[in-house]
Amino acid sequence: MSSVVPYEDDHVHIMEVFQSIGTKFDFLIGSFNSKQIDIFTSYKILGFYNLCVAVPKTHSLAKKKRLEITDLYHERLLCVSGGDCLNIDDFRKDVQTLYPQIILEDVGYFYDLDTFNRCEEQGCLLLTLDVWNHIHPSLITLPVSWHYQMPYGLLYQKNPSKQVKACLKEIEKYYKDR
Repeated sequence: MSSVVPYEDDHVHIMEVFQSIGTKFDFLIGSFNSKQIDIFTSYKILGFYNLCVAVPKTHSLAKKKRLEITDLYHERLLCVSGGDCLNIDDFRKDVQTLYPQIILEDVGYFYDLDTFNRCEEQGCLLLTLDVWNHIHPSLITLPVSWHYQMPYGLLYQKNPSKQVKACLKEIEKYYKDR
């Protein structure tokens, strides 16, 4: 039997959620590329999301269909803090080295609703994923002319049960046959 289990997704409770995989639920799906999460879980990559930029609807860049990296010059770009996610660390290193005109601002290791609200309230930009294009009613997610991506997939407990292993085999078969 399968079901959807709600959980608290904020800075205070998020690590409790990851620690409860295997007890409260078997899988989480999403973009998880965090050293902190890897301590508690294993990960099956299913694909990749594109890194994009969310802008408040009132921002001058909101009128564009696609951004160039130069559009980000002299803008504050809220971003996951460095040191926890290899993909984001690579992105941050490139921006700091090649595009120092972009002002990176750390927001911690995980986004929550407050992060998206802060972007809208302060009129700044937010590094985000294309899959989150409708996550906040006052933000517009725009693609950027770059090739940065984040893996997405299934998180599951380090020592999965027989049922979880069987499910993972079915998922692998499904993706292999596509």
